[in-house]
Amino acid sequence: MPQRPQPRLGIETRRATSSAEALATARDFRPHLLVSDSNLGEEVDGAELAARMTADLPTLVTVFMTGFSDRIKALQAAGVAVLAKPFTAEDLVNTLSLHLGERLRKSGATEPDA
Repeated sequence: MPQRPQPRLGIETRRATSSAEALATARDFRPHLLVSDSNLGEEVDGAELAARMTADLPTLVTVFMTGFSDRIKALQAAGVAVLAKPFTAEDLVNTLSLHLGERLRKSGATEPDA
C-alpha cells in the first residue's frame, strides 16, 4: 500500500503487515531500503525476510528494529544496521540518512540538521 512521501528525506515508502505482503510489495516497488523488525512473530523472521528480498534486490539496504538487547548486540556484531526500540522520529531519520546517505545526496534530498 502506498504511503505518503517522507519529505524530509525525499523518499517514497510502502508498508506491509506481513512478510508475504512485504515480498509481494518489493517485487512491484523495487525498494532501496528495508526497515523491518527483527522478530516478525511469523515463521519468517526479519533476517529471513531480508535474505529473500536481497536475493532479488542485491543492493537493498536493511535496517532492523528491535527492543531486545541480546538481538541488538548480535545484529551489531554481525555488522547489521540496527535501530533500537523505542526510538524517536529523529532517530529514524538519522539512521536512514546514515545508511542511505549517498543515495539521498545524489537525489538532492535534505538530510537532518547536525
